[in-house]
Amino acid sequence: MDAGRYEIKFDRIGRNHEVAPLVAVVEGEADLCRRIRAHARPHLRSRDFDVCVNEYGDGGFLACGMHDGGRFTIIIKA
Repeated sequence: MDAGRYEIKFDRIGRNHEVAPLVAVVEGEADLCRRIRAHARPHLRSRDFDVCVNEYGDGGFLACGMHDGGRFTIIIKA
């Protein structure tokens, strides 16, 4: 994943289905994951979770142990 401006739309985070999208200018995939993590943290009970981006870089999910913390779509913004 390249540096650039991205919009992340969440299907849900935890039990919250009304999550505002995240728009961020990032330096790469690791930076994007850190931003998603910071955005998701207030919506989750668990403090120990992972942000997983799929191999195509167009989406991913939040892994909270054995539970699904939510899914998201990544959109490249110009």
